Amino acid sequence: MKVLWRTDKRKDIVTCYMTAITDVACANTQNKKVKINKRILGRISDYERGTLWKIWAKTEQYKNQFPNDMYGHLLSYDNCEFDVAIKKDLNRTFPEHAIFKDGAYAQKILFNVLHAYAMYNPDVGYCQGMAFIAGMLVLYMNEEDAFFTMISIMDKHNIKTLFLPQMRQLERYCDVLDQYLRRKMKKLYAHMQQHGVDITIVAAKWFMTLFTYNFSIETAALLWDAILSMDDDWVLSIAIAIFKLMEVCLHGYKKNIYHAERFNQRKPR
Repeated sequence: MKVLWRTDKRKDIVTCYMTAITDVACANTQNKKVKINKRILGRISDYERGTLWKIWAKTEQYKNQFPNDMYGHLLSYDNCEFDVAIKKDLNRTFPEHAIFKDGAYAQKILFNVLHAYAMYNPDVGYCQGMAFIAGMLVLYMNEEDAFFTMISIMDKHNIKTLFLPQMRQLERYCDVLDQYLRRKMKKLYAHMQQHGVDITIVAAKWFMTLFTYNFSIETAALLWDAILSMDDDWVLSIAIAIFKLMEVCLHGYKKNIYHAERFNQRKPR
């Protein structure tokens, strides 16, 4: 049977998606699953996004691997060595978003998720950038789901290695991207060098925040849809695709309309 994902106006995307995926699972056809995932990208509402992210991240499966009270148990630990660093970054995380304003309720939730993750994985602990990843999850799901989804994201494609003290994986990602631009996008590379843009610094911000730092929340959410829905490692591919869009802008207008300097600082939301 040919399985295609399609919108039923009487049902939401999540319902249609789960129906199609169930059919695919019965047919045991991975290629059809990929096609279904691709068909819904760009069509997901904010209301549905959190549910789909949890499906793609297998959040419930992660929950079931641990005792029911694991999250509360992790929160019960006081004086985590990373708490001071976490608190310093709370006001720096999505500062333009109302729910993350100083003292807002989402800041407490964000702290809890980051504290719990640092206790869960002390080898990674806490590092700048992780607050944006956790904050993105807090926007779309409840606190406990955000924690377990963060575990999944950090495990997927070994994203957690970006935050290890040596940061060798981050260095590798940045080096691969730099070499790609140097060889395949020579004009764009020269343009950015001319304007003093360090590509590795730009890329490091993208990778360590999963594209939530230099982009609007709306744009970042679309990128996350792609990252979470696909089994392959899309993080580096998305970075390359963004630079390709920049190259199109540069060639199309033949002027510095892109203002490369903006990528050395955070883009206003």
